[in-house]
Amino acid sequence: MLREGMRMHIPGIGTSGMPGIARILHHRGIEVSGSDDWSSAAMADLAGMGIELSSGFDIDRVRDVDLVVRHAAMGDDNIELIAARRNGIDVVSRARLLGELAEGRRTIGVAGTHGRGTVTSMIAWILECADMAPSFVASARLNNLGVEARDGDGEWFVIELDEPSDTTHVLECDYMVCSFLELSDLRGAGAGDAREPRDWVEVMTAALEANRRLKEAFVNLDCRANRELVRRLAMRPTGYGVEHPVEYRATGVDGDEKANCFAAFHRDRQIGEFGLVVPGPHNVINAMGAIAVARRIGVSTPVIIKALQSYEGLQNRYIAARGGGVTIIKNFVDHPSSIEQALESAGVDFEGRMIAVYAPYRVSLNETVRRELSDAFSVCDCVVVADPSQAGGDIDDLLQTFHSREVQVCTVEHSLSDELSAMAQRGDKILFFGDDEFLHRADELQARLAIRAGRAPAETGQPRLDGPLAEGDG
Repeated sequence: MLREGMRMHIPGIGTSGMPGIARILHHRGIEVSGSDDWSSAAMADLAGMGIELSSGFDIDRVRDVDLVVRHAAMGDDNIELIAARRNGIDVVSRARLLGELAEGRRTIGVAGTHGRGTVTSMIAWILECADMAPSFVASARLNNLGVEARDGDGEWFVIELDEPSDTTHVLECDYMVCSFLELSDLRGAGAGDAREPRDWVEVMTAALEANRRLKEAFVNLDCRANRELVRRLAMRPTGYGVEHPVEYRATGVDGDEKANCFAAFHRDRQIGEFGLVVPGPHNVINAMGAIAVARRIGVSTPVIIKALQSYEGLQNRYIAARGGGVTIIKNFVDHPSSIEQALESAGVDFEGRMIAVYAPYRVSLNETVRRELSDAFSVCDCVVVADPSQAGGDIDDLLQTFHSREVQVCTVEHSLSDELSAMAQRGDKILFFGDDEFLHRADELQARLAIRAGRAPAETGQPRLDGPLAEGDG
C-alpha cells in the first residue's frame, strides 16, 4: 500500500497518535497533508518539517491525494471522509496504516484505557538506552527525545495502541502489554452518543486470543479490570504490579515529589534497586510493565536501571512544576478512574491544599460518569469547572452531583487565570485535567504566579524568584 512519493491526507491530524504517524510517513518519503480545527505543539513541528496543514475541513483538500487516513475518533459525517469516498479515494484506518509501517519489524503493543502512553515511552526509552534504535509511536511527546514518534533503524517497533479503535485486532504484535483497563466504556453511554458502551475486558480478551503472533502478554494485575481479563483468558499472561502477588513486583516503594525508589523482583529473586525521577505511585506500576518487557527481549538490568533513572516522562502526563510557591500538575486524562488515580498520587507526592481544574468536554456526562467524577473529586478541597458551556446540556446535573459532596465547587467561563491566581495560596497544589490545548492554561497560570511572587516583598519562607518561569521553592 505505501510507496515513496504517494500523496496522503489525514483529517484530524492533530488527534492523539496521528502527528507521530505523519512524522514517520514524511520520513519515508510520502507527501503528507492534514487538516484539523485546532493547533498544538506537535502540529507546529509538522508544519516546520514541511507538512501542509490546514485549519478546519474542506472537501477540496482530498481532491488530488492517493490515500486518506481515518482515526477512530473521526466521525462518518466528516466532510473530507465523505468526499474521499465519493471520489473513489481509498480510506484506511489508523490501525491498518500502523500495520503497514511496522511491516518487517518485531513489535511491542501497549494497550489499555490509560497508562499506555507512559508504558510505551518507558519501553522506547529503555531500548534507546540499550542502543537498539527502536521505532515508536506514542500519543504524546517523549520529553527525553522531544518527539512523539520516530522511524528508527533497529528491529523493534513500540506502538501505543488506540483503545477506542480496532488497533488491538488489526495489529498482531509479538508482545502485548495491558496497562490500566476500565470495566466499561463510559464514553459510549451518554445521551447523543450513538455508540453502544463497550466491554473493554471483552475487547482485550478477543484481541489477545486472536493474535497469532503473540509470544507473551504482560498485564497490570493491580488493576481490577485486568484481573477479570485474566480470569476470562484461555491463555496465561505474565502479571506485574505492586499490590498483588505477580511475577514482576515492586516492593519498598518510597516516593515523593522528586523521585520514586523501589526494589523489583521477578518471582522470588530480586532484579535490582530502581529509581524514577517522575513522581506518582502509578508510575512505579508502569515501570514494572516496562521492566518485564525489556527483560523478556534481552535488555540487561544495568541498562534498564540507568534508563529509568533518566526517564523524563511524557508531555502533559502527570507533569509537575512550581510557580510562586504553588505546585501545578498537568494531566491529559478524562476518565473518572484516571482522574482519581492522579489525585491519589498528588495526595501522596505533594503537601498542601488540593484544587482540581476540570474541563468537562471530553466525555459524555451520563449518570454513571457524574457519580464516578463526584467520587474521584471528593478528595479535593475545591473543584473548578472550567468552560462549563462546552459540556452541553448535562452540565447542571454534573454540578448538582458535585454539590452533593462536601467539596467547594465553582464554575469559570472566562478569565480562568484571574480566578485561579486570586484563589491560589502558597503551598497549594493545583491539578489541571483536559487536553493539550486546555493544559496550556496551566502554563499560563504557572508563569503568572511566578511573576506575582517575584514582585512581592520578600517574606519569611518565601524567597524571591530569579525569573518568571523559575523552578524551586519560591
